[in-house]
Amino acid sequence: PSGTTDPSRPAGTGTQQGAYIEWTLPLTREEAAHGTRMTLSFFRDSHWDRLSLHVPPNTRDGVRLRVRNKGNRIASSGETGDLYLRVMIQ
Repeated sequence: PSGTTDPSRPAGTGTQQGAYIEWTLPLTREEAAHGTRMTLSFFRDSHWDRLSLHVPPNTRDGVRLRVRNKGNRIASSGETGDLYLRVMIQ
């Protein structure tokens, strides 16, 4: 149904640079146009993590969504970086 996704949906492909993580977020045209709620699986701090996410309506291809404090933890300071999701409409 519109607005829901498989709870085990992986977040496409990703890269990690220090504390910051960037993953592609594949969306259908319908999901991008109407918005959706989903649960994503992504890799951080040497393990898989899950994230519940709301993608707003009218999200455009190439938009970068920021999720604070969902990146890698910096051992020396204890701070956590951010996760960036780059929308890719399929």
